[in-house]
Amino acid sequence: ALGVIRRRVLLVLEACCAFAIALMVALLALGGLERNITQTAFIGNADELVGYLMGALFALGLSIALAEGGHVRVDLLYRLYKGRIKRVADGAFKCMGVLSALALTGAGFALVHDSYVRGRVHYGFVELPAWLPQTIVVIGGLLFLLEFLIGEESPQDRPGNPVDIAPDK
Repeated sequence: ALGVIRRRVLLVLEACCAFAIALMVALLALGGLERNITQTAFIGNADELVGYLMGALFALGLSIALAEGGHVRVDLLYRLYKGRIKRVADGAFKCMGVLSALALTGAGFALVHDSYVRGRVHYGFVELPAWLPQTIVVIGGLLFLLEFLIGEESPQDRPGNPVDIAPDK
């Protein structure tokens, strides 16, 4: 049951990332058109909203990459590890990942709290409270943490399935 829920959450994350990319493209296109054609700032500071969308893509994409085994690892060195050393390395990598996820979540929460307390608002076509898009970073950090703690091993991480750096000839 947990595996089914996890897969559905990952599908929702992928859909959210696709929507964020489409929204980024639309905001940048409209911002460019309004600056160059109408010489106005109807949308406002679209670049700032695009920056938040990029942060959201990063935060949500971490969980997707980890679930699909696309995380960065030095496979050349990792293949040399055997038995106990490999388990220790896996534990160390997992601890670093958990600490990174906690740092991302904590920093995101501090940013959201600061924006909420100060009442920051993005002005333009849509007056948006600053804490609203910033909350996605906190959610992404929590999902990244959950993926580290309860996520399944990807097929390439299972024993006996080494990852090849170069394709076979």
